[in-house]
Amino acid sequence: MACRLISAKDPTLEPPASTSLGGTFISLPGSPEGDWALKCRANSEVQKSSTEISSSILLTNLAG
Repeated sequence: MACRLISAKDPTLEPPASTSLGGTFISLPGSPEGDWALKCRANSEVQKSSTEISSSILLTNLAG
């Protein structure tokens, strides 16, 4: 989710055409999808966003 959110702001993280149809994909190493996933996960903005999403979910579950 964070990768797609950040890729909308950063054109260097645009996903491969095979992922633009929506749904899920299998990110095998060496495939365009796998390479994109690795590049995306290494991005500091994606890591920050992922942490924020995870923290929000955790805090929401603790409060409930």
